[in-house]
Amino acid sequence: SPARAGPRQWRRGADTQGNVANYVETEQLLSIDDKDGPLVGAAASYIITRGSIPLLWTQLPNLKYKPTTIIAPAEMNTPVHDSHIQAMVEQYKGVVAVNLVNQHKTEGKLEAAFREQSARFCTSNKPGSKAYRYLAFDFHAECSKQRYHNLSKLWDQVAEEFAAMGFHQWNTQTGKVMKNQNGVMRINCIDCLDRTNVVQGVFARKSLEAVLDTFGLMPASRYGSGPATLPEAYPRVESIFKVLWADHGDMVSTQYAGTGAMKSGFTRTGKRTTGGAIDDGVKAVTRYYLNNYQDGKKQDAIDFLTGSFTPADKLPLGPQPSPMLPMLLSLAAMAVGGYNLGQVLQQGPIAAAASAEAGQGGLLSALLLGGAALSGGSGAAAAAATGGMSSNAGAAFGGAAAGAAAAGSSSLWMQAAASPLVVDLTSASASAAVTLLLRHVALPLLLGLGMLMLVLRFGKHLVNKPQLCPQLAVTVSKDAVKHKQQ
Repeated sequence: SPARAGPRQWRRGADTQGNVANYVETEQLLSIDDKDGPLVGAAASYIITRGSIPLLWTQLPNLKYKPTTIIAPAEMNTPVHDSHIQAMVEQYKGVVAVNLVNQHKTEGKLEAAFREQSARFCTSNKPGSKAYRYLAFDFHAECSKQRYHNLSKLWDQVAEEFAAMGFHQWNTQTGKVMKNQNGVMRINCIDCLDRTNVVQGVFARKSLEAVLDTFGLMPASRYGSGPATLPEAYPRVESIFKVLWADHGDMVSTQYAGTGAMKSGFTRTGKRTTGGAIDDGVKAVTRYYLNNYQDGKKQDAIDFLTGSFTPADKLPLGPQPSPMLPMLLSLAAMAVGGYNLGQVLQQGPIAAAASAEAGQGGLLSALLLGGAALSGGSGAAAAAATGGMSSNAGAAFGGAAAGAAAAGSSSLWMQAAASPLVVDLTSASASAAVTLLLRHVALPLLLGLGMLMLVLRFGKHLVNKPQLCPQLAVTVSKDAVKHKQQ
């Protein structure tokens, strides 16, 4: 729906009119190619919807993997929830809302708020209240560790209403309508993407099986009473069906989150694999980057195209700060500190201090030593850079490094920089070891962590934000919640 279009985290929940983010109606069409048989012109369709939780809640990017969620008080959410559900009931004649979010922590708070609003609405006398049902199913709790067979628990709870809703059936040759779909399933998780795709695929397969059975094309099951399942009767159609719904999920996910859907491996193959888990990890990292560094510009483009922003004489666009550079610097500092810490743990602090004096004690020491050796071209310059190695060792290293540089071979210079030198470990004191730990381990680690904490602390000021209609992203703020609570 264009009413609240945009990428995730800049468009969450509903607006004050009840329009929700990532609201998508999907219609599955089946046409029978039977030129001379009894099914000439036979066709059917099944409609299913998805949409963000119909409450006022925000989850603005702030560089955290899971941004802070703000939920409006119940009295603010009541008209929003009712407006959305009544509009759906009016359009589809009936709605079963299936909420797949976790039932604990932040998602649990959203589930409780949605459940309370639905319970209140169902017991009221408002239009549509008797044609609406709310059902919570904790997808992760039920289906984690590849227990996707537990989706049968969800199906058992909706099978009767699903059958009553039916599907739309007509004849393309005569135009005659045999039956209409009476009601719709409304599926959501937090993003209405990954978990939603899996469940919608399950319901769509059930509908396809019902259509084929109505057309007399579903044979009896070989494993029990009743008609066969789609994989049993038509394995080739089952394969096409999986690819169709996996591609559909990827397209919806790409426009909302910037990547294909997670768990798409299961939708495509019916199995959860290691490769699929790795693919999900890559998508999670990509989504994090896009949410924080790119989606503000994307939201501006969508607002301009959908008419949410009315052009003025001058677009209110300007440069924005980016947390990319400080984050990269902090990660680089921690990487140097971590590398040097590994060297210390491998060699021991005393031996590492002696190696540092000889030009082998970690990445930072090697870089400092190499720069001095190349610039000075002598053992004395190298000794000065290390601040305390013996003159013989310094001369040997400086000469080797200078010779390699004169030969124009960086690889030979690196070999010279790492060449073993004889060091008297007894000359390395405990104070040198402490200095090494503080300078080359503690300092870069603390600098990196400190910079990273500052970036995360003020991350909300550094993310890429929409500039055309920023007010549409914040349907509820902390100040509004505090004011209502007072």
